[in-house]
Amino acid sequence: SAVLMQGWLTKATRSAFQKAQRRWCVARRGWLQYYHKQSDKERQGATEIALSADDTKIHLDSKGGKGQNLLVLTTPAREYVFKFPATEEGKSEAFKWLQGLREAMTAPPPPQPTPVHTSPPLPPPQQRPYNPQQQYQQPQYQQPQY
Repeated sequence: SAVLMQGWLTKATRSAFQKAQRRWCVARRGWLQYYHKQSDKERQGATEIALSADDTKIHLDSKGGKGQNLLVLTTPAREYVFKFPATEEGKSEAFKWLQGLREAMTAPPPPQPTPVHTSPPLPPPQQRPYNPQQQYQQPQYQQPQY
């Protein structure tokens, strides 16, 4: 589906011992994908987060660590936190991503492509009429003669 937003985001890690990780993020209808590098986007192995208006929650939090602007994305599986600088530009960028991800959660499905050529359905297989002479008949057992 079409890309709604893309750009570099800083993802907080779940471990207090690891630094935040910079990831190339791509928002599409129903999905947020992130990659280690921007050039990875054509490869397999992206981390994909399903976005659903029913079970995905997203909000901004400016009370986070060190006054940073945080974008918090909560799915049934886990919580993802993306950090933005504690500046007006950072706050504006976080709000832009908030709006973009909300659009990705509620975007209408893309139109179905019109088939170029449709072939008629195949006819049912031909049934042969029943012929008892062609049916398997078990050979009759004969007593050996001594």
